[in-house]
Amino acid sequence: MLNSLAWVIAVSPLIVYAGVVGFAAAAALYLGHWPAYANPDPKSLPVVFGWARFALFVASSITFVALPVVVAVPAYLQPGHRIRSAVTGLVAWGLWFAASYADPGGIYDWFFD
Repeated sequence: MLNSLAWVIAVSPLIVYAGVVGFAAAAALYLGHWPAYANPDPKSLPVVFGWARFALFVASSITFVALPVVVAVPAYLQPGHRIRSAVTGLVAWGLWFAASYADPGGIYDWFFD
């Protein structure tokens, strides 16, 4: 059970990124065009989108707290899973950071507008 939880936490940055991309895709379907910076302001979308933004904020907050705990407190994991979870987590963080920094499609630029 704990090993499965460690894997979910390890890939959670990619889950959050997929959530942000999914949010932008849903907004694109609603708007009829891909959202761009201030076109429209994400806060001007219907209330359902506001709840989705809140859910993504909570998910990212949990990710930022939980992943370092899994990497820093590996005593509860079996030795083989500890290294795999830590490496997977660090790779997932690296991919998330690279995708956020590169910001393909201007997703983060629009989302945090």
